[in-house]
Amino acid sequence: MKNFKLKIIIGICLLMAVSFHKTEAHAMLDGAYLVPVTYSYVNPDTNKTEDGSTNIALGESMIGSMLNTTALVEQTNGKTYVTIGLGMMSNVSNVKIKVQNGKGGSYSNASISKTGSSSMNGDTCNHYRFQMNNTSGYISPILYIDPMGRDVQFFIGLKMGSAKEGTGIFKSQMIPAKAEATPKPTVKPTTAPTAKPTTVPTAKPTVKPTEKTSEDQEEKATPEPTEEVKENSKTDDSEEKDSEEKKLEDKDSKVEDSEVEDSEAKDSEAKDSEAKDSNIEKEDNQTQEPTASPVIEEQSKEDAKEDQEEVTSNRNFDGLYIAIIVVSVIGSIGLLWKNGKGKHHE
Repeated sequence: MKNFKLKIIIGICLLMAVSFHKTEAHAMLDGAYLVPVTYSYVNPDTNKTEDGSTNIALGESMIGSMLNTTALVEQTNGKTYVTIGLGMMSNVSNVKIKVQNGKGGSYSNASISKTGSSSMNGDTCNHYRFQMNNTSGYISPILYIDPMGRDVQFFIGLKMGSAKEGTGIFKSQMIPAKAEATPKPTVKPTTAPTAKPTTVPTAKPTVKPTEKTSEDQEEKATPEPTEEVKENSKTDDSEEKDSEEKKLEDKDSKVEDSEVEDSEAKDSEAKDSEAKDSNIEKEDNQTQEPTASPVIEEQSKEDAKEDQEEVTSNRNFDGLYIAIIVVSVIGSIGLLWKNGKGKHHE
């Protein structure tokens, strides 16, 4: 009897220890955590579907393609909030979520809010946030699938033992996101650098080769020229400049003379070429004039004879005309004289 009581006491202690260990494992400090999820088309407690479908394989495949594999769990001041990602939103028209009050407990409707969205499998994935008092229970989304024309209900479990700090693709509403998915760049201190002293570096002595230094010493050793020497040097410089200018003028005059001679030579060449051209033209004209044939020469001679005969005949005619006039005048004078003599006798 005593052994039996002892066994009962030991069993109760073991159960208390196990339960205490589980609660300690799930206990977290305030913060945001990424938690892996599990899913099931059938109710894990009853092993039956809640929407009446019997095609479990199809349901499991559809859930796997629309559920994000991690959830965001936020804890602060004793409250826990869960955010899950549900895809295929282009085919969903209504979303409801139920949460279980502990493992094996009853389900109640949760108040959900959309905190953001992302892209998954070529479709939109909406992020839904809700409060959950006990994360050991299941989450049961109920989605109305338009192509199927009915609700589809499934179950999600949180693997709190694999939780890691961070927010991932989700937005935390209570706690700033941890730098896990998108690490923040380390901010360098903005302290202004200390100003360097503005001391001017000392100039290094530029030591020239020994040859130059010796030349400089020689130059320094030579006395400065007097004013007379300077004036003589100036006059020499002016004379040199004048001679250079005269040379330049001579060169210019020579160049001009050569240019004039070239132009005259060119003009003479042009005149010679023109004379040659005129001679060539004359020769061409002479060669082009046709030689008079003997028939044409005879005709021209006959025409000349006829012209001379006409002239001589005209001259003879004029002589006869003059002789006739003279004879008539003389006859008239004789008649007048006779008439006058007869009157005198009467």
